[in-house]
Amino acid sequence: MIVMLHESPRSSTSLLPLMRHLSDKFCCIAFDTPGYGASDPLPDSQATLNDFADIILEATLALGISKFSVYGTHTGAAIAVQLALSTPQRVTSLLLDGLAIFSVEEQKDMLEHYLIPHQPQWDGSHLMRIWSRIRDQAIFFPFYNRSHAARLAQPNLDLNFMLRTCFGFLESGDHYQVGYRAAICFDGREGLSSITVPSRLQTRSHDLLASHLMRAKSKNSLVSLETTPLQDDAWLQSIIAWFSTHPSPSSCSSVLPQHPRRRFVYPNGVPVYVVAGEGQGLTVTAPTPSPRNNGLYGAPDDAERAGWFADSPCYGVNAAANYDPAALTALLGTTVNGQTLVSEPSSFPEPDYDGAFLISTWYAVRDNLIALSAQEGGDENAAAGPQLAALSAGHLALLYTQSMNRL
Repeated sequence: MIVMLHESPRSSTSLLPLMRHLSDKFCCIAFDTPGYGASDPLPDSQATLNDFADIILEATLALGISKFSVYGTHTGAAIAVQLALSTPQRVTSLLLDGLAIFSVEEQKDMLEHYLIPHQPQWDGSHLMRIWSRIRDQAIFFPFYNRSHAARLAQPNLDLNFMLRTCFGFLESGDHYQVGYRAAICFDGREGLSSITVPSRLQTRSHDLLASHLMRAKSKNSLVSLETTPLQDDAWLQSIIAWFSTHPSPSSCSSVLPQHPRRRFVYPNGVPVYVVAGEGQGLTVTAPTPSPRNNGLYGAPDDAERAGWFADSPCYGVNAAANYDPAALTALLGTTVNGQTLVSEPSSFPEPDYDGAFLISTWYAVRDNLIALSAQEGGDENAAAGPQLAALSAGHLALLYTQSMNRL
C-alpha cells in the first residue's frame, strides 16, 4: 500500500501518470490534501504540517489502512516526513521526491514575498497574475527573484505541467497559501535527522528543488540520498525499486466510504461525479459557459428539481469522463429528469504559453452571468462576492472542458 501526496497547489490528479506505472505492482491511493483539488480547506489559516498529517492519518483509518508506505513530492514530501515523525508505527517507508530545505533567511523572505493574494477579480486580472507567476517559476525559483543566481539549471516549460499548476491555484483560491506556508515553515533538515523509518530522497533533473539535494546531508543511516537529479526513466525505476525493496504489508478496504451527497460512480468503469438533490430523477447539466452558484462540486440552486445532478460527458468536473447517461441512470436506479442536455460546448482558444485562453473563457462566463442577472431583474452588483465566486467556479468548469484532453 502506497499513500501518495501531491505538491501544492496541485491535486491528486497530478499523480495519475505515476500511479499508472506503479499500479501493476502496488495498491496506490492519492489524496487531495486539505484545501486543494476537491478537498475542503482546514479551518485554521495558520495550520501546520502536523495538522495536514493528522487529516491524512484520519483518512487512512477511514479506508481501513493500518500500515502504509508514502510517496510525497514537494509539500507532499514534507507532509510525508511529518507523518513518519507523528506515527512511525504506521508508516513503513518514505520516498521523498523533492523536499524543500530552506534556511531561516529564505523562510523569512518567502513568507514575505511568496504568498501573494490570488483572489478572483471581476476584470480577470488575477488570471494573468497567476499565469505570469507560473511562467516565471518555470525559469526561476522562487518566481519573484528573477536574478541570474535564481535561474533554474533546467527550466520546466512543459505546458501540461503549467496548466495543472494553474488549475491548482484556481481550485484552491487564496487557501493555496495555507499548505505553502506550512511547508515553508517546516524544518526539512531537522525532519530528516529525526526520521525512524527507511526513507529515500531524490528529484528529477527538471525539479525546481533539485539543488536542495545538496542541502539534505544527513547522518541518519535510515535516509538514502540520491545526490544527482535523475532523468525520467531512472527516476521512475528508482521509485519502483524502492517500494519493491520496502513494501507495506497492508491493503485497503474493498469498499471506499462515500460522502452522502457528493460521490463518484462508475458506469462502464468510468468515474463520473454526481451530487444529490432533493427531487427525483437525474439532470445532466448542459455544457455551457455558465456561472455555478454553489461552486464546482455543489448542486444547482434549484436542487429540488432532481434527485441527482451530473455534468454532461466531457464537461466540467466530468471533463475526463465520456460516459453514457443511460448507463449512469441505471447505476443510480433512476431515470433522466426531463431532457438530457448533452451537446458540444462552445469553442475557445487552445491553451498556450501566452495564457489568452484564460481570459477568453473568463469573459464567456462573465457575459453569461451579466445576461442572467438582467433576466432575473435583480439589482445585485454582478461583481459582488457571491457572484464572483459563481463566476470563478463556472470559469474553472469551462477550463476543464477545454483543456482536459491535454492533461
